[in-house]
Amino acid sequence: MSNDDKFKVRQTFTKKKAFKELTIIRDTIFWIDVVGEGQNENAIFARPFNAKEAIPQKLTSKKYNLKNNFHGYGGKSYKCINFKNNFYLIWIDQITKAVWFQIFKEVASNYRSQNKYLDSVQEPRQLSKSIDGNFDSSFVITENCFLYGICEINNRDYLFSLNLKKN
Repeated sequence: MSNDDKFKVRQTFTKKKAFKELTIIRDTIFWIDVVGEGQNENAIFARPFNAKEAIPQKLTSKKYNLKNNFHGYGGKSYKCINFKNNFYLIWIDQITKAVWFQIFKEVASNYRSQNKYLDSVQEPRQLSKSIDGNFDSSFVITENCFLYGICEINNRDYLFSLNLKKN
């Protein structure tokens, strides 16, 4: 018995853009979007999750090429971790071939109307040296402020740790 004769197909179009690399933490949604003319300039954005009318806040201000090429497959190019009442934003930049991070805190609710939802606690900082390989975005932060992750160099995987408090 077949019911495919009842299945109707129609083409649909939408003017809405799809979010890329979504992350939802508490009531904030994070994603990647293109900011320049080409696909190589992108940024991480945030806004309150259920506030569709809210204007997105751009969190990464320099020109980065956020992309993950781990073992040639890719994956998410950043991770946002809620740690010690702050948002730790960690990303992989293909221009510097390094891991970067920045800490944000939530803005008081009465300031959200100015389209600023997160305040920077510190400026973006390059955490790792440049490598001739690829990082994965499966980062973990420990209580003593060490970031652990995986990188791939010459098709071999390595576990690394970086001190978030080190200048």
